Amino acid sequence: MGFNERWIQLIMGCVKTVSYSVLVNGEPCGMIQPTRGIRQGDPLSPFLFLLCTEGLNGLIKKAENNGEIHGFSLCRRGPKLTHLLFADDSLLFCRATIEECEKVLEVLNMYEEASGQKVNKNKTALFFSKCTPSDVRHEIKVAFGVPEIMQYERYLGLPSFVGKRKKASFNYIKEKIWRKLQGWEGKLLSQAGREVLLKSIIQAIPTYTMGCFKLPIGLCHEIEALIKKFWWGQRGDRRKIHWVKWEEMTKSKSVGGMGFRDLTMYNDSLLAKQAWRLLHNKTSLFYKVFKARFFPNTTIMEAVDSRMGSYAWKSILRGRDVIQRGATWRVGNGEKINIWQQRWLPRKHPPYLPICPIQDFENSSVSCLIDQSTRQWKADLVDGLFNEEDAELVKSIPLSQGEAEDVLFWPYTKNGVYTCKSGYRFLKEEAEREVTNQVPPLRDKNMWKAIWSMQVPQKVKMFIWRARRNAIPTKHALMRRTITEDSTCERCQSDVEDPLHALWTCTKLDVVWNDHAEWDFRNSTGFLDFKQLVSWLITEGKNLNLFALTAWSVWNQRNRARLQEPANDLQQIAVAAKSRLDDFYMSIQRRDSQGRRATHTAQSHWRPPPREVVKVNFDGATCSQEKTSGVGVVVRDMNGLVLASCAKRIHQSVKAMEIEAMAAATALTFAKDLGFQRLILEGDSLEVIQALLERTETLTPTGLLLEDVRSLSQNFDLLLYSHTKRDGNAVAHSLAKYALRIPDFLAWMEDVPTHIQSIVQADLALLH
Repeated sequence: MGFNERWIQLIMGCVKTVSYSVLVNGEPCGMIQPTRGIRQGDPLSPFLFLLCTEGLNGLIKKAENNGEIHGFSLCRRGPKLTHLLFADDSLLFCRATIEECEKVLEVLNMYEEASGQKVNKNKTALFFSKCTPSDVRHEIKVAFGVPEIMQYERYLGLPSFVGKRKKASFNYIKEKIWRKLQGWEGKLLSQAGREVLLKSIIQAIPTYTMGCFKLPIGLCHEIEALIKKFWWGQRGDRRKIHWVKWEEMTKSKSVGGMGFRDLTMYNDSLLAKQAWRLLHNKTSLFYKVFKARFFPNTTIMEAVDSRMGSYAWKSILRGRDVIQRGATWRVGNGEKINIWQQRWLPRKHPPYLPICPIQDFENSSVSCLIDQSTRQWKADLVDGLFNEEDAELVKSIPLSQGEAEDVLFWPYTKNGVYTCKSGYRFLKEEAEREVTNQVPPLRDKNMWKAIWSMQVPQKVKMFIWRARRNAIPTKHALMRRTITEDSTCERCQSDVEDPLHALWTCTKLDVVWNDHAEWDFRNSTGFLDFKQLVSWLITEGKNLNLFALTAWSVWNQRNRARLQEPANDLQQIAVAAKSRLDDFYMSIQRRDSQGRRATHTAQSHWRPPPREVVKVNFDGATCSQEKTSGVGVVVRDMNGLVLASCAKRIHQSVKAMEIEAMAAATALTFAKDLGFQRLILEGDSLEVIQALLERTETLTPTGLLLEDVRSLSQNFDLLLYSHTKRDGNAVAHSLAKYALRIPDFLAWMEDVPTHIQSIVQADLALLH
């Protein structure tokens, strides 16, 4: 393969000098020297395997280029496929002739001699097309020495053929989950422990398949039923009450759910990732094959279902629906975007489209709203076409100063690239809006956040969550479900036992709560239910950790007493809960002290550039009330002296990262106009500086502005990017604030505005 001899010696040195030790009680023991080089799990192993596989790839490509092997294509316009490699699993394609098969054998033999790897004939099989004559099949089977198969049941863990009985094709997923759960049934796990197992293992089992196929809804519901039964503690035929609806359990913890996945929606979010790849990854083999087969003359967004389409294609179209509902057009030149029919306004919630199209502009594109000479919005036209709210949204969209195409981006991630996590969150929020037609109140979100942020054992958090949702088996709750006929508290024998009474107001609990000064409000404050009590504790800043652990201990004592099991007296509960909480705090402190690393605080004052290099600091500011933004730039030399500065007002309110990107572009334009060729561009926006350094893909409107910055960077002999804290960028920050009050653009040579001179002097003082 042409590697340098010295490089080969270094790699072989790693292979031949391998040794192992075995950990016994945490101590390495023994020295084991294998005779066959590195093991499979060695970090070097996959890299060497890829290098060897590249040799096989080269041999097959050479044979194809010489016309000795001919691949196959899924359709007339599709790419020719001679081989597909997935780790050590390979698919080779050729014509069913003895000549081509002999060439394949020759390639494999050459690869075996060079790499030491051999074809495992026990795991190898031949597959022929329907038109292959039987005598040719026999001759080829003899040549290869491997059997023929008619069809793989599953390949790489996926069904190779999905017919009409789709549920039967994917039922192996349910069976695998059932076997896992059966193995855990006998374990004494708390609900918190079961939550971890379900989320980390069970819900991950169908993920791989759901990324390629749309699972039948009935199968998803059956899997969810298995999950529900296990989480609520059902064993065998013993039924358990499901205290909370599954629809509520699949909501985020921030709005009162448990964060379990709705498998149907999660399936759609995974398939949407494949549609996104077909939309943006146009150099991949996946794109080339599917485009040639299913949408040769259009894009995935306009593709239509085909009667002859595979089930994988039909599944991807389900994922495409998610992209169509959530993606937004990023305005470049505006030529692809219809003003009234396509989603392009920066709104994350309905209505997504502008209101009331005007007849003369009914079929117009967004390009007619842009002044192509200045690359600014035609403000008068925008104000005339749209209502006030939509007009402000339009004018807040930043425009590139260069030529840019219109691009679909995903507005629910920072970089505009679709992720399954953001897609699932979008689907959940969309479904909840359709049901409730409103956003959950902020106070409820704050309450749930406080509950899940408590510093108590996870099972205690789970208990408070259940009590808050009235999902614990109090006498009142059991009577509502006709399980018992009496709702009277067994402790006091007088009042109805609901969560508030069982944990707080029962007179028998006076010895628990009244002896602690933290709860001196108990007899003077009345609450309607447990939810109101928890909300009040959070609002008033009470010790929620101690309350939760005490309430859990009260409930635990109540249950033990009912079952006539040994339990603490009520008089001991408060002291025991406080002691348990202190022990928990100690364990957290030990963990944090072990994991804590020494951190070095970076100096935040302004630092001068090297000799013959200037430093250009930039910053942006926005004023949403005035619907305006400002940019500040200052250029200084190695001595800290101001060479030039400017302030520019932008008559639109934009997002923080967008104004920072605009400021960076303004800074480079200013430096270019002044003739500086060697400079350091420095700002206090870490996101902008990282994006410029890493050149990461950013499809959002901010990405257009970053492309402007990268384009301007070509004008300089030397350009470095640097991040500083706000204190090190104080002059540019003050200029950006000042820009909010000026008409348009102001520049100063070897100076700054009078009220900013003191900041420059302060920076100079820190240099000496």
